[in-house]
Amino acid sequence: MYVSENKAYLADWGAGLIVLDIRNPSSPVELGVFTDGSDGPNAYDVVVDGNTAYEANGWGCLTVVNVQNPASMSVIFEVNPSSSSYHSVKLYGNYAVVADNGQQKMSIIRVK
Repeated sequence: MYVSENKAYLADWGAGLIVLDIRNPSSPVELGVFTDGSDGPNAYDVVVDGNTAYEANGWGCLTVVNVQNPASMSVIFEVNPSSSSYHSVKLYGNYAVVADNGQQKMSIIRVK
């Protein structure tokens, strides 16, 4: 999960990337669900920078998503190397660092 201002971004494996309005924490409101990546809705981890979410997909894809309008999220680009399984993602400057469980390594991907 990633929290920014009044929104929570949940990487909810088979349910996809869920964006919630959490201004009232006792009653969060779903703003949108993203399941349109090429490897399906298998979101393992997410980090958000402004209106861009970086989703680690357990089937091997880093999906970069425009989350400006959570009701209508869209793919900006994807990185999907074969035999990969991305389980976590962190941003460092212009790079996304992902843990690749499929190949037992760390991958560094230029995203900006």
